[in-house]
Amino acid sequence: MTQQSSELLEFLYRSPIALVTMQLDGTIETITPVACQWLMPLSKDGQLENLFVVLEDVAPTLRSLAASTASPVVCENMVLHVPKPAPLGKHLSLTVNHFSDATMAAIFSDVSNEYHLLETQRDALRRNHRALRLVSDTNITLARSVDRAHLLQAICTLICERRGYPIAWVGYAQQDAEHSVLPMASAGYEEGYLAQKTISWDENSPRGQGPVSIAIRTGKSQICQGSSSISTAGTLRGTSLSATDLTSVSLPFTKRSGMRGVLTICASQADAFNSQEIELL
Repeated sequence: MTQQSSELLEFLYRSPIALVTMQLDGTIETITPVACQWLMPLSKDGQLENLFVVLEDVAPTLRSLAASTASPVVCENMVLHVPKPAPLGKHLSLTVNHFSDATMAAIFSDVSNEYHLLETQRDALRRNHRALRLVSDTNITLARSVDRAHLLQAICTLICERRGYPIAWVGYAQQDAEHSVLPMASAGYEEGYLAQKTISWDENSPRGQGPVSIAIRTGKSQICQGSSSISTAGTLRGTSLSATDLTSVSLPFTKRSGMRGVLTICASQADAFNSQEIELL
């Protein structure tokens, strides 16, 4: 190795760059402290002796690429996922070049922020796509519905099937002595589950303190972790989820007749109902 190359490697070693130089078989010759910090969580034996061995779970094709590639660039911007216990988990970009006839250089970059931004954008696109499908299917349902009960049931079913939510139900506020909330349609519950529950929209009733009740009284959407809008007993068909495992959003509405109602949707993710998701709903 020339004096100039040695000086360059010395500079890179002292800089905050994740750099590894290695022999053609992957044996590590030099590794910068940053690269050591990022790669150690991938080492099964706590050693950083061979880069191909360290990366065999996240880059299983790297060894064969290095052996078969004749060009100076072995790989460029290969994305690697470094799972926990690395801080928050990392996504690294790897570029490997032939540094000399007997040496390769691997440079790692932390692309976690870019990766998470891309995933967020993809998630938003998936949600928008599901929302468009739901709107289209709802329009078809409106055209085909023979009565209101059929329409409400079809909408609940579409929300569960098209948006992937485990629960959706619609309730009407009654003007009886208990100010009860009468379930009109539901999807995702065990047979007869809602019929066993008593919800009131009376602010003075112990059964009127959940998000369904508050949404009806205030006319404002309510988000609740633990889905206290329904009893915590019981499970959902085909799952082991109980109501305490769910997050709910209760969306109030008023009919032309003045009767108040609420559409309640539950999800298994704690952060399922952000402002964008509620807007789509």
